[in-house]
Amino acid sequence: MKFNVKDFLRKYTMVIALVVVFILFCGLTDGRLLYAQNMSNLMLQNGYVLVLACGMLLCILTGGNIDLSVGAVICMVGGLAAVMIGNKGMNPYLTIIICLVVGLLVGVWQGYWIGYKRIPPFITTLAGMFIFRGFGRLILDNKTVSIQDKGFLNVFTSYINIPGLDDTANYSALIVGIVVAVYVIFNVVRSRANKAKKEDIARTQHFSDYSKAVIIAAVILWYCYKLFSTKVSPSCSYGLLQSA
Repeated sequence: MKFNVKDFLRKYTMVIALVVVFILFCGLTDGRLLYAQNMSNLMLQNGYVLVLACGMLLCILTGGNIDLSVGAVICMVGGLAAVMIGNKGMNPYLTIIICLVVGLLVGVWQGYWIGYKRIPPFITTLAGMFIFRGFGRLILDNKTVSIQDKGFLNVFTSYINIPGLDDTANYSALIVGIVVAVYVIFNVVRSRANKAKKEDIARTQHFSDYSKAVIIAAVILWYCYKLFSTKVSPSCSYGLLQSA
């Protein structure tokens, strides 16, 4: 199997674009983009985007569907959480459970119209986008709600610090990085071995899969090392309610 440049560019267009943008901003910021504190801030500020991306991926994989209302639902649920914690003084953990249930009910509601009434997902979620955005504005009364609850702040805006392990350096970040990197490579090796038993796989495909696994593992290790070197390990769950 020969290397096909057109197939490679078509398959990895977004990855290549991301790398180009990353390199561009690294140059424009004189390398400050790669500072550990900046990488940590990016994780804190975009943690909820990672969660949403995982959910959207499931929508796309299960029939090529799309959810246009995901941002509006986050607005409504996040606003509900902010009002319950900031204005009503409710327990943050109870609030999290309530908001998860509300989000689940929204999904069931829209899934009913899509699955049983055969309304296209585009139309259903487009209507949901306007409906839930309106609910979000009503809940927040078009105002910003500041959350001062210490329990919430300790969980969602603090850094991970394991007593006895992270006293002198952030070893937990390095350990997590090593474990995840090893798992990525092991998973690819196991997957290739299982497929090799069932079908004939070209060596070039083996090389491509292993190369991607090594690159992904290297990026994970690099990022975790940056966190380790400056003793910052963000609590990624912060992003879940940041949009409030």
